[in-house]
Amino acid sequence: MSIPDFQTIMLPFTKLVSDGNEYKISEVTQSLADEFKLTDDERNERLSLA
Repeated sequence: MSIPDFQTIMLPFTKLVSDGNEYKISEVTQSLADEFKLTDDERNERLSLA
């Protein structure tokens, strides 16, 4: 699977954080990466801000 776009991520994201608990961003990104079965290369990819 390729890296999902913003709209695809939103439903799993809102389900994850809907319990009202606080989460570290690293916990959220790890959980979403697992949900979408991203490879190590995809997990390490960063967007260019240029």
